[in-house]
Formats: sequence, structure tokens, C-alpha cells
Amino acid sequence: MDSNLFDYEELLEKLKYSIPEIQAVAIITNEGMPIASILPPEIDDVKISAMTSALLSLAEMTVAEMEKGDFEELYVKGKDGYLIYLQAGPRAVLAVSTTIDVKLGLVFLECKTTCEKIFPILTLQILSEKAISKISYLMKEKQVNEMEVERKYLSELISHELIQQDESDNLPIIKPSVKSFFEKNRIKVEYDGILTKFFK
Repeated sequence: MDSNLFDYEELLEKLKYSIPEIQAVAIITNEGMPIASILPPEIDDVKISAMTSALLSLAEMTVAEMEKGDFEELYVKGKDGYLIYLQAGPRAVLAVSTTIDVKLGLVFLECKTTCEKIFPILTLQILSEKAISKISYLMKEKQVNEMEVERKYLSELISHELIQQDESDNLPIIKPSVKSFFEKNRIKVEYDGILTKFFK
């Protein structure tokens, strides 16, 4: 699914350009799937994501085995720089590559701030994907390509976190960024008075 509408790229750009010594940044799921990244052209984001997942799996098992609580962060030092990994909520990690002369304290501070911003965005995306799956399932079950729901009952179909009040009539509507995400994933949304219409 297209995740560009959830501003990951903007977050990564702000992080990368806030500290000149940062060379690459990426957001990766715990399962090793790339969400967003700013990497040198010669770096394969899929390969790096898979390696990151394997590395973090070992780190999490080691932390658990040594009874150090939940995994939070990891850094690896090479001759020419650092690789830094921080948990960005329960389902993703922020990966950062830096030069050797970077000020680690500053990097960790900026990375933690970025992780705090990633978590709610990722949560919104996950809820949106679940809503799309639910609507698609209902359409398939009923063998139709469109469905309607009264706007006042919209929160019974999808999470209230995906909804806001329309200032013109005070009825619920889907948040604009979420609506765009739906449409990018082949679920069109229209409003007809008190109705919300979904089309495939």
C-alpha cells in the first residue's frame, strides 16, 4: 500500500538535514519491510530492511535473555561511522547511518524526537489499512462494488481516529489524508448529504 500520504518522507528529510553527519535514514517494520527511506542510490532498501530485521531480532532476544526489559535502541560502530536503531512504536524501527565524527548525544536526541512523531502516523496508517480491508471484505461478501453508510454511523464502520467533524453540518467525515489514502488504494469516497459512499 502507498504510504507516502502519511508524511514519513518529510520527517526523514527534517532529521537528515538537521545533522550534516547523518548519511542515510529509514523507517522499517519489525518484519523487515521498508516504509520510507532516504538512502544513497547504491543502497537497496529492501536488502537493508531485511538485514535490519535480522539484527534487531537478535538484539531483542539478547535483551530478553539477559533480562534487560524491552528493546529500545542499538548502535553499531564501524571504522567509518555508526549505525543507530531506535524503536519507533511497537511495529517499526528508525535506522540511521552517520559518519564517525558525529555527536552521538545530539543524534539520539533528534532520533527520539522523530520516533515520537513516527508512532502516531504509523498508527493512523495501520488503522486506515484495516478500514480498507474491512470495507473491501464487506463489498466482496455482498458482491457489490459500492456501499453506503449514514455519516452519523461512520465510527461503527471505521476507527474514530480516522474521522473528524465537518464544520459545515457537524456530521462525521473521513480525515482528508485518510480519504486520499483510501483512494490511492482503490477505495473512492464520496458524500451525499447524510450518506458516505464507498466505491471500488
